Amino acid sequence: MPEHVHLLVWPREPAYKTEKILADTKRPVGQEAIAWLAKNCPAFLQRLTVRNRNRTYRRFWQAGPGQDRNVYDVATAYQIIEYIHNNPVQRGLVALLDDWPWSSAAEWEGKEDVALRIDRTLPTLIEEPD
Repeated sequence: MPEHVHLLVWPREPAYKTEKILADTKRPVGQEAIAWLAKNCPAFLQRLTVRNRNRTYRRFWQAGPGQDRNVYDVATAYQIIEYIHNNPVQRGLVALLDDWPWSSAAEWEGKEDVALRIDRTLPTLIEEPD
């Protein structure tokens, strides 16, 4: 999406710590994005700058918990996938869900020439609901 991302992570092991996955994903992505913006679009950095009494810093991710949550059942995971894939269509950005180039929808539908690949071990861990 132009101003946000959706990411659904299904850990391969049940003992993964969600907080660690989030930190290990968000921290480097945020740092890389801010570094890219500083080099290629420095004026945009003002929109990410937060000033409070004690310090000034840049925030790439939404403040607070955002929409991060744990999902424990297969049906809900597939509902989330459907929501994510349909989001660009609902927003009027594309006509078909697999037209959005930064989505896994095209690959999910079986197309070969895609920008974003999904880990195909997912279907072996969970079964698609009827």
